[in-house]
Amino acid sequence: MERILSVAVGLVLMLIGSQVIATGAPGNATEVPEELLRPLLSQHQQDKHALGNSRFIALLNYRQPSWEPRFYIIDPEKREIVAVYRVAHGKGSDPDHTGFAEMFGDGEGSHKSSVGLFRTGDVYMSEQDGHGMSLRLEGLSATNASAGDRNIVIHANHYMERQFLNTYGMPGRSHGCMVFSASDRDEVIDRLAGGALIYAAR
Repeated sequence: MERILSVAVGLVLMLIGSQVIATGAPGNATEVPEELLRPLLSQHQQDKHALGNSRFIALLNYRQPSWEPRFYIIDPEKREIVAVYRVAHGKGSDPDHTGFAEMFGDGEGSHKSSVGLFRTGDVYMSEQDGHGMSLRLEGLSATNASAGDRNIVIHANHYMERQFLNTYGMPGRSHGCMVFSASDRDEVIDRLAGGALIYAAR
């Protein structure tokens, strides 16, 4: 199933009713539900002077399936979507591999994705095969407080590459990490490393 890996830069957010609409997207407009974006914008406004990286924020919308771009990097001051990427969820959140994350958790060994607010940390080179450059995540919510202990990070893997998607029709699943293709991972880390906020929402 061939799908576009990212959406064009500079999509403008407009508050219309209960949704934030991104205009300027090729084809159909991309919609970001306001109720998902509001907590992230509020937290950023509250903490931006204390954040190591307040330039960008990110929203991971688990209401969308894994084969769709659903990791939105946003310029909070301009209210613009900068880019959108595909991202994998955990095996424990989607045991039947339907492409939809339906169960979430923060338990060690659960292989589930966690929801809530995260703050990015340091960049490092993972010793895990195929992961490469990786970005540590700190869980700021009760629903993801064990992210550090679980080693939930941003990294890359082959099951997010175009060849895998073309062959199998959807991405693979992680052990709970936010996993991207290698090129998308590089862009995400470049924009979010060093103390930016990410909100994983369902």
